[in-house]
Order: sequence, then C-alpha cells, then structure tokens
Amino acid sequence: MAEALGDAEAAAPAAEAASEGEATATGGGNPDYEDLLGGDRRLNIEQLGCVLQTLDASIASITEKHPEPIEQRALLFWEFFEVLMQSCRELVPALGMQLHDAIPLMVQTLLAFIGLMDEGMVELPPAPGAESAIDGGADEGGGEQA
Repeated sequence: MAEALGDAEAAAPAAEAASEGEATATGGGNPDYEDLLGGDRRLNIEQLGCVLQTLDASIASITEKHPEPIEQRALLFWEFFEVLMQSCRELVPALGMQLHDAIPLMVQTLLAFIGLMDEGMVELPPAPGAESAIDGGADEGGGEQA
C-alpha cells in the first residue's frame, strides 16, 4: 500500500506539469514541450542530447547477445532498466554529472513523458516491423480468399 502511495506521489509532478504545459500551449494549440518536460527536476536539453546520442549504442550493447538480426531486436522487460541505467552512466563522463544526480533526473523526465503519453499529447512511433507483423497475421488468420 505504501509503495502504491509512493508511486502516486511520484507521478503527481508529471501530471501537474502536463496540466501546466497545456495551459501554456503556444499558438495553434501546440503544447509547450520545453515547459512540460523541463525544469530543474528533469534532464535539461544538453543532458537529453547526450542520452539521445548514446541511446542506440546502449541498446545495441545490451541486446548484442540476442539471436535475432539487429533490425528485429527488441528490449526484454528487464533490459529496459539496463538501458535506463546505462543512459544515466553515460551522463557521468560526458557532462561531469554524478550518477546519484543523473538517476532521479532521468526518472522524473520519463515520468513527465509518460504523463504526456497518458494525456494523448505524444505517441510512440510504431515498432520496426510491427505493421508487417500485423498485416501478416491477418492473412494467416483465415482472411478472405479469392
């Protein structure tokens, strides 16, 4: 029960940021993502850039023992957390951050992004090969024959 309360408390800043960002939307109804994802409790633009520059290499390193070709690999559940930690570790030498500072900034940034996803303000791109798997599955499932 206490853990659930802790999760709700941790998610509250993300929900609050999402509602604040909606209120500060720019012209045309576009949300102010810098406001929604920024702040001193989250990664800044330079830190996010570092994470994005090293993300593909981190994922490749963690999934290198998978038997699938690289373009068909997907992270297993626990590997997501390995990538998260590796991304935090990359911030230490690149930007001189302390690991104990990088981890909560990364977590708060992810919580804010998840809050935006929950509000329908952002979407993840489809997984590579997901559309062909969906189309292929429909054909094999007894679709109409001519």
